[in-house]
Amino acid sequence: MKWVHVAIIMGVCTFYAEATPIVFTTTGISTGNNLDNLGTSGSQVPVAEISGLNLTATFGALGGTVDYLNAIGDQLGVNSDLVDEGTSYFDTGEWLAVSFDKDVNVTRFKFASFTVGDSVEITWNTTILTLGDSDLTSVNEYFVDWDVRALDTIRFDALGKSAATSEGGFGIEEIDLSVVPEPATMAMFGIGGVIAFLIRRSACK
Repeated sequence: MKWVHVAIIMGVCTFYAEATPIVFTTTGISTGNNLDNLGTSGSQVPVAEISGLNLTATFGALGGTVDYLNAIGDQLGVNSDLVDEGTSYFDTGEWLAVSFDKDVNVTRFKFASFTVGDSVEITWNTTILTLGDSDLTSVNEYFVDWDVRALDTIRFDALGKSAATSEGGFGIEEIDLSVVPEPATMAMFGIGGVIAFLIRRSACK
């Protein structure tokens, strides 16, 4: 019976950790600020919202060259040399792949400036999501439950309209995730659970 209780406690710690929004905007201290003007694909930056977690950003433009990532206002976009390209948007052909140096659980993607005609393909391992405006909530969110291992990539490809039109493309605003506890940490939770169980059992006698 003791091990059943420990398993329950450990399960709560693993699966009910509160997710933290990774912010790709330029508001306050954010990961967006760390990515702003990043011109070297494959660079690693610290995740400002979660101490000790790092993000590697790889990016490009099909048929063009990327000058740099551009975090501006409430979104992250790509500045490339594609024709009619919007510097603060993801336009058709532009892409971004992110990976983390720890296992994480990803639960939400939030986009900005996502309107009718925009489309994004999100790829992780064998999972491929193709999302249009009607697939997102009214505030441009999409919810998932992905256990992403360290160094796995999540790639965003802009498939919708390109060009710096009156509506532009779209930007990435937030990703919600939580860091999966490492085995040593889980062991400590287990020990703590056993102690708590024994104390409670003694008090009930």
